[in-house]
Amino acid sequence: MARSAEDIIDRCLRGEARAWDDFVDRYQRLVWSVARSYRLPAEDCDDVTQAVLVAALRHLADLRDPAKAASWLITSAHRESWRVARNRRRTVDLVGDFASVSEPDDRRATDLEAMHSMRAALDELGDPCRALLVALFSEVDPHYPDLAKRLGMPVGSIGPTRGRCIEKLRARMGAHLEAKSE
Repeated sequence: MARSAEDIIDRCLRGEARAWDDFVDRYQRLVWSVARSYRLPAEDCDDVTQAVLVAALRHLADLRDPAKAASWLITSAHRESWRVARNRRRTVDLVGDFASVSEPDDRRATDLEAMHSMRAALDELGDPCRALLVALFSEVDPHYPDLAKRLGMPVGSIGPTRGRCIEKLRARMGAHLEAKSE
């Protein structure tokens, strides 16, 4: 029996066990298709879908009009897909920048080698840089006040600290890649 969005959401809010499965069954393909429209790989589409549905679970009680659940999820999926696509471009740009450091004329460094170098350089940074960069680039939607509290730093210093940490990471990655080319 097909259930209305209002019914499914009402059952979710009452804590019915099967209701969340019904919610996911109803909306996961919709969210996934929005992510796919950004030409993301399937695994990123899966991640976007999971992130959006988890956010929906957390904020379902805030939804004022259950009939607009699909619109709300589409908007959330667009935002999350854009964030994932932007981070993917940043990673590709970063990998490309570091590949050129190791082989300026030849660019033969693979993405895997560059990512390994990035991980090694990140590990060398130590805290607070390592913790800050990992949190900023791995969390779905980092909430700066919570992040600042968790890292023991003022909210206003997150942006400037992030910039300095990225510069340190670039320098360490450059050193890693140069050492590999020798």
